[in-house]
Amino acid sequence: MSTVRVFILDDQEVVRTGLKQLIERAEGLELAGEAGTAAEAVALIPAHRPDVAILDAQLPDGSGIEVCRQVRSLDPGIRALILTSYDDDDAVLAAVLAGAAGYVLKDIRNLDLVARIRAVAAGRAVIDPDTVAQAQAQLRSGRGTLRGMTLTPDERRVLRLIADGRTDREIAARLTLSGAAVRGHVANVLDKLGTTRGRYGIDGTPATTSTAGIGGPTGTPATPATPATPATDETVERAR
Repeated sequence: MSTVRVFILDDQEVVRTGLKQLIERAEGLELAGEAGTAAEAVALIPAHRPDVAILDAQLPDGSGIEVCRQVRSLDPGIRALILTSYDDDDAVLAAVLAGAAGYVLKDIRNLDLVARIRAVAAGRAVIDPDTVAQAQAQLRSGRGTLRGMTLTPDERRVLRLIADGRTDREIAARLTLSGAAVRGHVANVLDKLGTTRGRYGIDGTPATTSTAGIGGPTGTPATPATPATPATDETVERAR
């Protein structure tokens, strides 16, 4: 079995420590590098060229979604998992927007995380295809809104190409836009959706969940999952 090199992006040191311990002890996995901010990750990931990057969806200076799109524009061979505290439709949409192979929860069991990393490194997606298709259909729709948020014509065009799996560089070429303009449209959409700013709206007030029960009871802030626990000798031994 070839070694899978993994990069970690998370602003919480306790989460990075737990993930590092698991990766360093699990057979067939190797730590390629780590970062605590989006800026660091954008600089380090292309240099380290990991097989898999685990990217926190919510960061003080950006998001793992934007990081994923930037690094995959440079190297589409890098596979990514979006790290999130919420198991809901937003997590799926975040993964599709990022062009990632899937997402993982911060309270995921060690064995399951190792399995997902190996699956992603082998080229397999870890999200149900029907669920992904539904998210892609939302992005491809020609409507001027997405989940109640008004979108500009350029934002709709960018989203349709994202749903088709295009990188930022490919979108820029197709729409005759600069890379910065494409990244700006993506960032605007993420802000409108509230996907990368925690469970808070644009005005800074707590966002409420939908009637579909996303994150918790209707009209209440979603409750985040607990951080990943550091790997133990027992769990790592079982993962071998």
